[in-house]
Amino acid sequence: MFSRATGALLSREGCSAVHYRLHLFYREAFVITRAYNPPVLLTKSVFLQRCADFVRFGGYRYVSGVVPYARAAALARKFRDTYLVHLSKDMRYRRKRAALGNAHLLLWQHDERALELNFVLLVTDGDHPAHVLERLSDARVQRLTITGYELVRQTRAGTTSRYSWTWRMTEATYQGWRDRVRIAMRSREDLLLRQAWYSLHRVPGFAPIRQQAKKIEALMRGEHKRVRRRPFPFQNARIRYISRLAVLSKPLSAVLAESLTRL
Repeated sequence: MFSRATGALLSREGCSAVHYRLHLFYREAFVITRAYNPPVLLTKSVFLQRCADFVRFGGYRYVSGVVPYARAAALARKFRDTYLVHLSKDMRYRRKRAALGNAHLLLWQHDERALELNFVLLVTDGDHPAHVLERLSDARVQRLTITGYELVRQTRAGTTSRYSWTWRMTEATYQGWRDRVRIAMRSREDLLLRQAWYSLHRVPGFAPIRQQAKKIEALMRGEHKRVRRRPFPFQNARIRYISRLAVLSKPLSAVLAESLTRL
């Protein structure tokens, strides 16, 4: 609802409520560029990789969620002003030397049609306002989960003391894949089987996810042999290893501006 003054202004200028909201949204989209215009990551694999990077370097405390485009600029401004997520590498280093915590903000556009962004705020140990103002979880105790994948700490092969942070499917996601394979087989529709096969080979290629995907592929082959009793229709395909990925991103202001055409 608008105030009387705003309603009178709209009537005098001949503007509708929708146009007024668009004006406010457009202004909000660009006011953040004056001091802080965070990048929005465009691919899931890069988003997951960067989350693992910051946790590996001590950002164990986190809060995550989804923010609609209409509130994304305000969220970024709040995190800049309150949690100093915009600081440079040198400034973060000096804060660490002074036993102060640092915060990092990661944004991901998972679907441009959804008009919302996934966000993760990661905070290191040390004196920092986020420890007081946010309900932070600890990635070492409560796993960070994003779209059916969970961040886990695993001991590296051939060692007993060194470990790494990586991603795997949650138990629910893994079981969902197994159910999907069985449904595709029993429906006897090649389209469902083909969709499952190609989707499986596009999962993020972190080592634990590859291991899970290989088990699902083995289940798919076994079910096909048992139920359909004919040669498997797809050739062997590798689930790609994930290497160090280049950052593919857009400034937040650009993402919000592009969304105006879809409002």
